[in-house]
Amino acid sequence: MAEEVQVLVKFVTKLPKELKVPETPVAVPATLKRYGLSQIINHLLALDPARPFDFLINGQLLRKTLHQHLLDNALSAETTLEVEYVPAVVPPKHKQSAPHDDWVSCVDASWGDVVASGSYDGNIRMWNGELECSSVFHAHGEGGV
Repeated sequence: MAEEVQVLVKFVTKLPKELKVPETPVAVPATLKRYGLSQIINHLLALDPARPFDFLINGQLLRKTLHQHLLDNALSAETTLEVEYVPAVVPPKHKQSAPHDDWVSCVDASWGDVVASGSYDGNIRMWNGELECSSVFHAHGEGGV
């Protein structure tokens, strides 16, 4: 069985003190990607619930294994990598849809808390700040508004 390659990593961050881990280099498997490194940070910080982190090496987001990063940048596995961790941007959660019977052709939000939308169903809809449809006006029968 082949020995797993380890890489020395020094984790750094610009986050508040309570989210900083010791900057002592630690050996981690070179096969790790973002998720595995995020698990290490969560373990070192004893975060519950766990938080997702992204990682930068020389200002570049790590989107592959540490081993692949070393190869792509002609670095030795004996190099200590300085890896900055930052909170990951999580995708937005779907809250609500604004239903239309056809394609939306225009939107106007210049009225403060009211948004107007026109659709190819021939209707104009008025939306409040909570994206609830407050009124519908039938503009014409055929085509977009």
